[in-house]
Amino acid sequence: MIQPTVNQDGKIELNGFDPTPSAVSEADTSSLHNRIKRSFFRSTFIPEKSVEAYLTRKDNSHLITQNIVSGGPQAKSGSSSALRNIKPGPNLVITPTPPASLNGAASMARRHRSCVGGKGQFLTVMTKAGLPVPNFNVIPYTMLQIIDSVMIEPQVLAQFHPGGIDASQLQPVTLGSLKDSIPTMDRINQANWLNALGKLLISDDFLQKVGMLPVTDEIRRMYQELVLVNPSQPVIIRSSGLKEDGFGDAQAGKYESCLHSGGDILKSCLEVLASSYQPALCPDGKPHPVALIMQTYLNCRFGGVVLSHTSLRNDALQIEYTPGQPRSAVAGTYSFKPHCYQIKRNGDTSIRWGDVPSYFTLKETAEGFIEEKHEGPSAEKLPEGIPEQLKRHIVQLENLLGCPVDVEFAVDQQDRLFLVQVRPVTSLLGAASFSGAPPDQPLYAGEVVSEGLATGEVYYADKPVADSSSIPKGAIIHAINADPWMLEPAIINRAGGYVFKNGGNNDHIAIMLKQSGKPCMRSDAPFTAEQAKSLSKVTLLAGNFDQTCVAYLLDGDQTVHWRTRYTKPTLDYATAACAANKPCAPTFRRVEQGFLWLHAQNQQVLN
Repeated sequence: MIQPTVNQDGKIELNGFDPTPSAVSEADTSSLHNRIKRSFFRSTFIPEKSVEAYLTRKDNSHLITQNIVSGGPQAKSGSSSALRNIKPGPNLVITPTPPASLNGAASMARRHRSCVGGKGQFLTVMTKAGLPVPNFNVIPYTMLQIIDSVMIEPQVLAQFHPGGIDASQLQPVTLGSLKDSIPTMDRINQANWLNALGKLLISDDFLQKVGMLPVTDEIRRMYQELVLVNPSQPVIIRSSGLKEDGFGDAQAGKYESCLHSGGDILKSCLEVLASSYQPALCPDGKPHPVALIMQTYLNCRFGGVVLSHTSLRNDALQIEYTPGQPRSAVAGTYSFKPHCYQIKRNGDTSIRWGDVPSYFTLKETAEGFIEEKHEGPSAEKLPEGIPEQLKRHIVQLENLLGCPVDVEFAVDQQDRLFLVQVRPVTSLLGAASFSGAPPDQPLYAGEVVSEGLATGEVYYADKPVADSSSIPKGAIIHAINADPWMLEPAIINRAGGYVFKNGGNNDHIAIMLKQSGKPCMRSDAPFTAEQAKSLSKVTLLAGNFDQTCVAYLLDGDQTVHWRTRYTKPTLDYATAACAANKPCAPTFRRVEQGFLWLHAQNQQVLN
């Protein structure tokens, strides 16, 4: 029987794999071994465990228990004075030891997600693997919990509660007590109180109270360490939710990031924490635990995202990028299409030019750093060697995490490549299929962003709506580009599908739509509000037609015809995870038996 183990180098091995030598060549044996190994990890959700195993290797003791990590064994445990012995460089990563008063922070020794969140976990994985990561510090959730002890006066709360409260009837209360009481309220009061607490966190009054806690001195020290290493570059605060960047749920773009532009770093941290109080992110009425990432923000020449598999049927890497800062390609909410490389595993590379009429660059002002928008088209290839470097790093991360990955990257002004973050891919195109020939008279065709089948009235979205009920149930929303309000739970629940003119295939919008199961197409068709009014209902098809991934918009309700020709696996991740934890044991001894087992494991994950 095959048994997965972690060797002394932190790599995963399958003991007991013994295909019949006479049946396959040495190269085929290696290929089969790798395919079965990856399938085993996906089917049993081993990635989470393999990451933990990788982080808790015997030679990892220096990684968490000291202040400075330089990415190699030369880093030694000790006090923060070790900083004086480390020369600043692009691969230097600072990971502070929590203050001694926080006894519970000793649990950081293994970098568990429950302490440092999804981003913190995977940034540590990349650093340990020797990949180029911008300098960062992790502010663990255990440290931020101290903020819940802040006492809040009723008259202060009254300033922020949208429904108004009688401060004379209330006593001072801690932030933690308020958070605990919100889930017992009805949905309207939950939303009112969550909005009130979110505004409270970014107020000057709360900043002053939190600034008196001893733990905030540690947060400021972390910031000063980053500034010491990179004095000419700003710092960005990112969320690292304990449920963020998970296997099966990315929660991409749901929390705010804050470019620190000067003043007390604590204020920027509180702004990011406040974003976790959005009612849409708290279905049970209570904010989910969040750690914070304090990271050097690079002055970028190029930035973008990489998807390690174009689809389930195509293992080519897809690199989407724009000039300037990565936000242009990452958010998916701007009126352009990013440029796109496709790199096949055999090395063949092609590029498809997008439409980038503007982009963002980093600018230093008297008040601090800002991202400045530049108008004007830009079509420029990535620097020579960068696509090949990305391919090597992505393959390394795939093998390390045991699954397809999506990576945000940046190329600085010296043409050096950095990996800003990595997350497991939660959904790939290629699962949905339509049998038979494609429609012969569509209104228009386009690229698939998210697969599915939907019929509904056309709704042209050119501005946010105050009430989601103003959108017809099951509507096919048309827009020049996506806007965050279109992805709010109330809107997604009413929408049948989406049609955009601009956007990418792996930005935050695309990730959320794939996870939601809502079909989405991107088309260059000149669709206007006037044209939308001329149509009553349309049918949106997005999937594979004869092995080609394409989307069509059809006139009228054609659901009955196409539903019988449509197949797609379920998107119930909870059920899939439960089933995946009960894998069939690999007991095969022959190659053909191995492929049958591999097929069964893949079907278990896909279904």
